[in-house]
Amino acid sequence: MLNFFSSFSKLPTLKNLPLKPYLVDYSLDKLSFGVDNIHFDVHISPQLRNALKKTTLLVIIRHSHAEQFYRDYKKESCKNEKDVLKNLCTDVLLDGINLAKSEGEYQIDYLG
Repeated sequence: MLNFFSSFSKLPTLKNLPLKPYLVDYSLDKLSFGVDNIHFDVHISPQLRNALKKTTLLVIIRHSHAEQFYRDYKKESCKNEKDVLKNLCTDVLLDGINLAKSEGEYQIDYLG
């Protein structure tokens, strides 16, 4: 068994690679844990709020198996509302990133 492993070549070492420690100077002092989102959560657009309301209702109906009580419920509408909500959330996140970049908030680059 030992002979089997010895037939493979040895792994390369990093001894000949000159690695030096260095310091990276960047600050995340403008980001606060759990606080930064408050400013944006309060100002949700009516379009996003309506999409969330519709999607939430459809998800509750589907998971509670209450489709027979709602005449307007259709599986196609679930997919449509999901797609609308996904697009709206993407737009909100991109707007936030673009706003941070336009205001020169370099911390946004380190969050990715």
